[in-house]
Amino acid sequence: MRSQAEALRRQGVWLGVAALLAALCSGGCLRTEAASRDAVVIRSSYWGAIEDIRVWEELARRFNRSQERIRVKLEHIAGQNYHAKLMAMAVGRCAPDVMASDDEPFPHLAANGLFEDLTPYLERDASIARDDFYRPFRLTFEHRGTPFGLPYIGHCMLIFYNRDHRRAAGLPADPDPDWTWDRFTRDAIALTRDRDGDGRTDQFGFNRLSWFYCLQWVWSAGGRDMDPAMTRYLFDTPEARAGFQFHYDQMHRHRVCPSVSDLPNMTWDAMFLTGKVSMFATGSWWLSHCREAKNLEWDVAPMPRGPVTRATRTTAEAITLSAGSRHKAEAWEWVRFVLSDESQRLFAEHGRGIPGVRRVALASFARPDTPQHEERFLEAMDRYARRSSIHERWSETARVFDREWDRVMLGRQSVAEFTATVVPQANAILRGEDE
Repeated sequence: MRSQAEALRRQGVWLGVAALLAALCSGGCLRTEAASRDAVVIRSSYWGAIEDIRVWEELARRFNRSQERIRVKLEHIAGQNYHAKLMAMAVGRCAPDVMASDDEPFPHLAANGLFEDLTPYLERDASIARDDFYRPFRLTFEHRGTPFGLPYIGHCMLIFYNRDHRRAAGLPADPDPDWTWDRFTRDAIALTRDRDGDGRTDQFGFNRLSWFYCLQWVWSAGGRDMDPAMTRYLFDTPEARAGFQFHYDQMHRHRVCPSVSDLPNMTWDAMFLTGKVSMFATGSWWLSHCREAKNLEWDVAPMPRGPVTRATRTTAEAITLSAGSRHKAEAWEWVRFVLSDESQRLFAEHGRGIPGVRRVALASFARPDTPQHEERFLEAMDRYARRSSIHERWSETARVFDREWDRVMLGRQSVAEFTATVVPQANAILRGEDE
């Protein structure tokens, strides 16, 4: 197993960061005993924007009011590289007792000993069962079969669409829920328009996607991202190439997706909310933004069915215990609270996504006071959602894919050239041949 220092090097974080943190903590991390010796302070870290701050602060208030034996001290780690900062803190021996973790960095951090094995806690605690959680979310945080995290929230991707744009293009306001790739592309073509007659497209039918956001197309065409053991990538199969080609054609043949130069300096949210793009493939985290939009009639549709099946990609966030915590029993009490039905409902109410606990999601995620079909996210989770293959060296292989997919988006290389380039390089990384 690689050392934590080596893990930091691979994430591009200077060891000096860890040394600095160690020096800052040389007198001991933030004291874990409260002013009263009868209480223990648990440090709990998370990342995110204002919506995340609000829900975590409310959870901490409720937990602290519920008893006097434990106090939760939240640590919002802002900026980039949240997970690299957690690793640096662990090296400096001042990691928080409880840490939120995203899915992509998780296997790397788990392999380097950052998280506590939750097996004995689950065996002793009848209030939480592994089967309570959506299976794709739960399996995301099991490293080599061992649970090192539990999903407090997750997402899957659907198609957000502008109903007014569809009417103006002569389409039904809502697409057929059982639409196919062909129907989806025809709609995107109809929605791509020059609204002011200046000869330039100013409304695009669909958004441009990264290679990672194309996985649902790969799966829908019958392809796979990796073999089951995650020892090699399979993007060079005919089925996987067909999935990438579907989006390549949208970008370069049908030209329904904006290029970087078409909408410079615009965020994804702004593209949709300002009417520059009519359909967007994105996750349930967008619901809160769209609900706040004025003068925008929108809804969500299922992913279109491909030549083989229908598929969507899941992503999730977990709550973990620090392997270095000195108060693991008390920290587990906070973990239990975050995963309780009450707390899970709060995540849904704040629009943060799909509660990790399935029964709570079914009861609270879809809002009865809105005209949108939020329940389609839950239908997708039960029927056709999949988790992507994320391994210990995922960030290293992703850099290869990112670099070469940029060339695909610019039209400088074909899908066949992309897969022929990235698969050997990524598989070499998996075999350790880059070291």
